[in-house]
Amino acid sequence: MTPILVRAFGRTGTTLLMQLLNSSRGILVPNDYPYESRYLSYFAQVANLYEPNNDDGFRDRHLMDNTIRHVGTMPYEMDNLLEQRTFKDNLFSYSWNQFCSLVKLEQCIDYDYYAEKVQLSQASYINERIDNVKNIFIVRDPRGELASIIAFNKKRGLNGFGWQEDDTELTFAERRVDSRVSYFIQLKGFGSQNKNIIVLRFEDLVHDLEGMAKKLSCFLNVKLDSAVVRDNVANMSHHMTSKSIERSSDKWKEELLPQTIKLFEDAMADELEAFSYLQR
Repeated sequence: MTPILVRAFGRTGTTLLMQLLNSSRGILVPNDYPYESRYLSYFAQVANLYEPNNDDGFRDRHLMDNTIRHVGTMPYEMDNLLEQRTFKDNLFSYSWNQFCSLVKLEQCIDYDYYAEKVQLSQASYINERIDNVKNIFIVRDPRGELASIIAFNKKRGLNGFGWQEDDTELTFAERRVDSRVSYFIQLKGFGSQNKNIIVLRFEDLVHDLEGMAKKLSCFLNVKLDSAVVRDNVANMSHHMTSKSIERSSDKWKEELLPQTIKLFEDAMADELEAFSYLQR
């Protein structure tokens, strides 16, 4: 299976996108909501336990204790036996290829693709070791992203997404703004000539889901059905922080503090303008 890597921050439409990808019989989306089963990332993480000098304190004595139910980095040097990096990469490739073969055998379905939400830092490793990986980036107005995080944290009664105990809306935004600037700059650098990369705006997904489904269908050469997502909206109310999908794109204008909005506009005006989030 060719991996489809969904690359984005939280509360930017990744769950909506995974539902859309799941509408194709040719794409394996493992398990259901919240669509965060990361088998491919797990294989990459396991393989990276063999990274030279990546010392996490795991020692030979831990292997002798059968009450320990986890492993860490390889406690021995392998260089006198084989090249350690080669072993790591082969372990990743073998795990992924075996997974693909067993899925086909067990389910009797020959999927073209496998879709996964990946951590941004993990994606490069996967792209370097599997050919023709499809990368779908989602960008969202960071003001809308922040408003959605605050509302979602309140709805479920716990603070996630890196929200610290003493955070305010403004201090949380201040810690995030640099990473959003870097992300927007990265996306601006992608040219249309790369057949394995597509950049989608969250706002386009929610306002023109059918059009985005057609665009993605062409990108992946599969048939995606936006009606499947529309028909499932009622079942996703626990995940949504707006009364409708469309309403989620501009709620920040009413919910964020003026100084928070100004922070983003001052720090990343060029990036916001490049993606039509700011008119000057």
